[in-house]
Amino acid sequence: MLSLVDNGAIEEFVASNEKVRLRLKQLQMLQRQINVGAFGSGDPIHNYICPINRSLMMDPVTAEDGRNYDRRNIEMWIASRQDASGNGVISPISR
Repeated sequence: MLSLVDNGAIEEFVASNEKVRLRLKQLQMLQRQINVGAFGSGDPIHNYICPINRSLMMDPVTAEDGRNYDRRNIEMWIASRQDASGNGVISPISR
């Protein structure tokens, strides 16, 4: 199978470019902070993190309770909780 990306070349490029290496390190630290929930509700980045799975919201929507969720995450969450009678569900944070 032909690979379009040579991972060794990418690693070599990053290692030989201090500016790129430092920026990559900053982005990795930010991703770790997002993953562990290091940001509180007062931090502006908190507004862009979906509370369902702590991922960056790509398509934010607002639920009836005023909370924001990523569209795909909330649709999957709702689909997994609707019962056969079709009863609605409340947002994940409101319960």
